[in-house]
Amino acid sequence: MAKFTYLCAGDLVSLSRLNHSPTLFSIRLEKAKKQADFPGPYKIGTKELIFSNRLGSGSFATVYLGQWNGQQVAIKTLTPKDDIEYMKCENEKNIMQQLRELNAPYVVQFCGYSLNSAGYCIVMEYMNKGTLEDAILNHSQPFDWSVRYEILKKITYAITFLHKNMILHCDIKSANILLDDKNQVKLGDFGLAKRNNGKARCVGTPPWMAPELFQDEPHSEKTDIYALSMTMWEVTAWDAEPYKPAQFGHDLSWFMQEILKGTREVIPSNCPKKMALLITWGWQQNPVKRPTAEEYRAQFDSDITSIDDKLAALSL
Repeated sequence: MAKFTYLCAGDLVSLSRLNHSPTLFSIRLEKAKKQADFPGPYKIGTKELIFSNRLGSGSFATVYLGQWNGQQVAIKTLTPKDDIEYMKCENEKNIMQQLRELNAPYVVQFCGYSLNSAGYCIVMEYMNKGTLEDAILNHSQPFDWSVRYEILKKITYAITFLHKNMILHCDIKSANILLDDKNQVKLGDFGLAKRNNGKARCVGTPPWMAPELFQDEPHSEKTDIYALSMTMWEVTAWDAEPYKPAQFGHDLSWFMQEILKGTREVIPSNCPKKMALLITWGWQQNPVKRPTAEEYRAQFDSDITSIDDKLAALSL
């Protein structure tokens, strides 16, 4: 089911649509563009950025390799078409800026932003080894278990920090975990991130979405945990395509029903027992039974062979 694109709440239930005035959006965008080269916190002048080759593109944005202030950077370009999309760009920029100011661990560093005729640009540090998904898809030989464990440990640290600061990532998966040639691992792509106010509606990629999201429940820390457990499955199975159509079919409605019934991917037989237990803990049907990010972090702080009573009580 890896070919699923992003799914939003409107795809699951009929929701009333707000009437956002295009005039308000045009005025806001035009004003922002006129002020683009004025000094301000984290603002980058339009002439300061040099675009190079395209690194990748998704449903909402395109990322380019670029140059700024004498260093290589990743430039994420977004072209908002209305007020809702513009506010999403603002939200992503504001969350990344907050994480930069809080010195968040294992999170891609925000450098600044620019708004010009090409659209909204978010400038970030460049991770030159691409995504963890790239590594899985392009390397037939999996990383050593110790390396895989360390990657997941660092991402768990990042998510713990986000949750402590009332931020939900809402799109945790190998495609949003970045690597570099210094063995640094960082969580990226905050395009769907939300403040944890109990109102963040369902958006995500179906294989990584918790069952309750298919019932139009809001995102929560526990839906992030479910997505993290699916990412753990990717890393342990060394497979970035969970729920393949050959096994789970192409029909989204059927897939959703299977997840709601408790169907999950098969954990590989060679997976260390602790990793298997951590995955099982995180993708439980009842969100209340899933661990917090802090509980996950505490488990990763011990050795991969260390299984405490809490984990031992889980059944595979």
